Order: sequence, then C-alpha cells, then structure tokens
Amino acid sequence: ATAPTAATVTASTRKVKTRAFSATADNDLEIHWMIPDDYVGGIKFRTVNFVTASTAPADTEVIDYTLEGCSIGTSDALGCTAGTHQHSSLTVSGSGYAQYDRLNTAWSSAITITDAAAGESAMLKLTRLGSSSDTYNQALGLAGIEIKYQAKIMLNSTY
Repeated sequence: ATAPTAATVTASTRKVKTRAFSATADNDLEIHWMIPDDYVGGIKFRTVNFVTASTAPADTEVIDYTLEGCSIGTSDALGCTAGTHQHSSLTVSGSGYAQYDRLNTAWSSAITITDAAAGESAMLKLTRLGSSSDTYNQALGLAGIEIKYQAKIMLNSTY
C-alpha cells in the first residue's frame, strides 16, 4: 500500500484538514498513539471522513478501513510486529450523502495490539481497502479516527 495524499484543507462553509484516501488502490497511514495510563484492554476504532468528491457515496456502496498495531516500550526497537487487523466499514443506505458531508464508519471489533501496555507507544497502521472490499469509487477525505478502549477506574490519589 501507499500513503494517501498529503493533508489539505477541505472547505465549504467551514474548513477541516483531510487526507484523501484513494478509491482504486489501498492507501495506508502509520499512526503513533500513546497508550493511556488507565488502559487495560484492546481497542476499537472508527473513522471520521468528509465527502470530498462531487460524487457522493450511493446506496449500497461500502467504505472500508482496517487497523492493526503493535506496542513499543522503553528501549524496544521500532520494528514491532502488528497483530491481526479489524475492519471498520460503512454500507451506505439510501442516497443521503452529498459533497462536504461528514460520515463515520462503524466501530470495529476489538483489536489486540501486540504487546500493549499502559504508557507505551502503539504503532497503528490504518488502511483504506480501495482495491478490494471498498466499493465507493471516489477518493474520500479522512479527518481522523476515534479510538475507544477498556480502562480501569483511577482514583484521585493515583492521578
């Protein structure tokens, strides 16, 4: 896979920075995420996108991303091996989207980050599957991803 285009400003009434992920080739992006101190379990993700093309996604078209990752602790080498990826997809229902509309994919299944521990660096690989399961045939502007994880309850004395 190759990287998406460099970040650009997508503008209508408001502005947002996006990276255009291809519709015809797999594009991937490496993301560094500091694992929070209250982390105790796997993560789930979904993407936040804006329709940047003049042709919006149509009924039954699919937008599909995957995420996988591994963790690096103090004095670990950068070359960790990622675990199994999970999908975060959206199957469009109806024709409710237009250019500049925001859309989210669904929350993924739980992802196991190889060797993850609180306070470490998670190296995440996000991929839009433009050459296979993704059927929306236009570039799509990724504005960000959301991550949720299992957390332990922290008391003020541990803050």
